[in-house]
Amino acid sequence: MVQSLDLREAEGRILSDPIIGRVFKEASERGVRIYLVGGAVRDFLLGREPKDYDFILEDFCPSFLRRLGDTMRTTYFPLGKGRGERVFRLVKDGKVLDFTLMAGRSLQEDLLRRDFTINAIAYSPQQRRFYAPQRALEDLKAGRIDLLSPKALLNDPLRILRALRYCSTIGFSITKRAEEEIKRQKDLLKKVAKERILMELDEIISSASPERALRPLASWGLLEVLFPEMEPLKGLEQGEYHQRDAFLHSVEVAIKALEIARKDDLIPFTPQREDYLVLGYTGLFHDLGKPATRKVDQDGRVHFYGHPKVSKELALRIMKRYPFPSAVRERVLRLVENHMRPLTLTTGNPTDRALRRLIHEMGEDIKPLLIFGLAEIEEKGRGDGERGAYLGLCQRILDLMSKEDVIHPPPLLRGQDLLDMGFSPGPAIGEILREVRRLQIEGELRTKEDAINFVRERFTH
Repeated sequence: MVQSLDLREAEGRILSDPIIGRVFKEASERGVRIYLVGGAVRDFLLGREPKDYDFILEDFCPSFLRRLGDTMRTTYFPLGKGRGERVFRLVKDGKVLDFTLMAGRSLQEDLLRRDFTINAIAYSPQQRRFYAPQRALEDLKAGRIDLLSPKALLNDPLRILRALRYCSTIGFSITKRAEEEIKRQKDLLKKVAKERILMELDEIISSASPERALRPLASWGLLEVLFPEMEPLKGLEQGEYHQRDAFLHSVEVAIKALEIARKDDLIPFTPQREDYLVLGYTGLFHDLGKPATRKVDQDGRVHFYGHPKVSKELALRIMKRYPFPSAVRERVLRLVENHMRPLTLTTGNPTDRALRRLIHEMGEDIKPLLIFGLAEIEEKGRGDGERGAYLGLCQRILDLMSKEDVIHPPPLLRGQDLLDMGFSPGPAIGEILREVRRLQIEGELRTKEDAINFVRERFTH
């Protein structure tokens, strides 16, 4: 809930914004009637900095857009027609400015065609006043997300995810009426372009409060619409070590991993946006293979042998349908395939050699993997003993990494070194170098002299 809405203070923030000031100045000089509208006005009223700007033009004025592009050292371009409207865009310093021709016969009619009440707010620089239906300001003050009309989702089903994105980014709550409409219309998401869906999901996962959207996505039946591969996880019991079914476990592990990454206290890590995406999607996809691998032994214990590999295959199927960046896709698949390795090592007494192999094979994703393993343990609520043992393993790994470069150690020997030792060119050179590299990573060979002596003993007669 917002304490108060100070329109005068918000107006001051709007008029002091350099991008908006330039737009309004150019519009005034050319006699163009223009309104700032939607999310930018909402953010100014909430004291937030807007990411993008939406403007409404009463009439199309190409000379205004052209001149504005010149002064901002960019160009405008059309986005085509949507709902009978013409939309033009400028991009400046990472900010997106959209200019839309007014829909309807008046600004008030235009506002009523928008998605949510909290976005049905406009500001006119010419008249120095705000325009909004009464419900819009009431919902904004109360922190409510409500649809302007039942047709809002039919006109653009992506608004289902946008409403949840607002929950995670601005901390608002969806009204019961809007929730019921979202549940009723959820299958409309199947018609939305995958690119648009992924953009909204990325915003949710990388937000400060992803749980405010991820939990409704799960409980309202939206996740299985987006990712049908998750449907078999619902109701899948996982045995004595789990409190939730595989479906809710996946969602909660994703939430927990993102929370641990943000805290940066147990496992030192400075995550970037891509790291949050990798952890979030890994959480959702890491147990996709459990339904196909579930076995119950003669003592009634449940096992999922080999499920990481099957999970990786199903995750790849999903990530081919959606336009994931290749870097994100490869990192998620690597974590899904290896997510059990730290947990398995914790149950034994792993050697430094085993830990070095894990570090080297995971590369820069070793810390996200450790974070993910901790999220698994904390989500299960297994107690301090297992958690303490796991954190001890993490500390051993971090200590090894602090002492030397295990991920990218400089090679002890190169091909020329072997030629100088009398070896002939050929495949044997590569085999020897790979064996030397393996033993170097495992800590068995530490110096060039060690490597030369090893090669002489092992490969010469």
